[in-house]
Formats: sequence, structure tokens, C-alpha cells
Amino acid sequence: DNFTYDSRPIPARRGDITDRNGTILAYSTKVYNLIIDSKVMLSEEEYRQPTVEALAKHFPELDINALNDFLNENASKDKKSSYKRFLQELSSKDVEAFEVEMKASKNIKGVWFEAEYKRTYPFASLASDFIGFSSKNNGGEIGVESVYEKFLAGVDGRQYGYIDESEYKSQVIPAVNGSTIVTTIDYSIQNIIDN
Repeated sequence: DNFTYDSRPIPARRGDITDRNGTILAYSTKVYNLIIDSKVMLSEEEYRQPTVEALAKHFPELDINALNDFLNENASKDKKSSYKRFLQELSSKDVEAFEVEMKASKNIKGVWFEAEYKRTYPFASLASDFIGFSSKNNGGEIGVESVYEKFLAGVDGRQYGYIDESEYKSQVIPAVNGSTIVTTIDYSIQNIIDN
């Protein structure tokens, strides 16, 4: 009864797609979503103000009024929904300084970063019918992205464990990243044809 179960996915990185010379036509970059856990942040009175101030300092684009409204709505002990995503697609540079401050402070609590991957096509629409595209949930929709889905997708991992008042004991099943697909097209020739 004193333990809480926690389980979080570890996303697999989708494999790259290259031309025959190794020029990258599609790749995935790790991005982070800012998650607020009001249950943890409001568990002790001294956590809320320092956490909100640190968030305001490091993330000027964060709507502090919306954050405070969310915290006020979830202040009730019997409230069930305590997680909310506030910012999306932050880079590792965006979150690094905040994480350093959070580790150094005993009063910044209830914030974590959910990792996911964003698909990027550096040459925009070049050979887009052939390459295809990946949806928001990281699945291939048409073209190479779809046909070679089982090779590109990889397998998500999971971090899970039990939390008691003093510590978190976790186990990790690591993610298996997707494979790179090397196509037979040549970027230079394809660019001339597209133009």
C-alpha cells in the first residue's frame, strides 16, 4: 500500500534514410516535452514557488498563468489527473540548464521531460513521393517510410519500478533503435530531376 508503480516508455530512434552516397534524406532528432506532475509538486508546501520560479526563468514561453491554474485545480487530494504536458519539442539545450538547477535544489519537484523523436527531411520535398513521410506517432505512411517500416521503426523500451517515500527502484528495458535504409537514388541527380 505504501508503494506507487511507475512506468514510462523509452522511445526508439527511427532509422535514417540515405541516398546511395550516404547523404541523409530523413533522420530523427530527440526532443523533449515538459511534463508537470502536480501531485508531486504540491506534496510539500515548499516545492511550488521555487519550481514555478525556475520554470519561468528557464522557459519564458511557458504560460505561467495556465500552469498556476492547473496547480490550483489539482490541489485537491482526491484529484486523479495530476500530469499535464505544457511544452513540446524542446531541444536538449533547452532542458539542460533547468535539469542542472533541479538537481542542485531540494525544492524543485514535480517536473520531468518526456523524450520522443521528431522526423526531419533536410531537403524538404526532394523525392518526397519516393521517401514518403512519418506520422506524428512515428509510423511510416507512404514510400520507403511505409514499405520498410519494420526496419526503420525499432522497438520502444520501458523504464518501470516502484516508488516509496524515500526512493525509486527501477528497471530498464532499453529501446532498440531502427536501422538505416540506404536507397539507390543519388541526391544530386534527384535534385536536378525534381527541379
